Amino acid sequence: MIFQGHWKKVLFNCLFAGALLSLQAQQKIIRGHIKDDLNDERIPFASVEFMKSRIGKLSDSAGNFRFSFNNWPSDTLIVTYVGYKD
Repeated sequence: MIFQGHWKKVLFNCLFAGALLSLQAQQKIIRGHIKDDLNDERIPFASVEFMKSRIGKLSDSAGNFRFSFNNWPSDTLIVTYVGYKD
């Protein structure tokens, strides 16, 4: 399968190239999009979850995600999707 073997690149791309951090009012926002590193296609409905707190959601149909916090989380963001492996 074409997706196997480059999952780490997808995760790296999501965390470092796709994720945007911004401050609005008193809310801390973490947002970004998930995309395939080989063909730059957005990945819809990927699971995006913080490892320690287990707070998570699915990306939307365009691969976008957004989390709102009162305080910046001290956690690791994990992205999973059927057909990809780490």
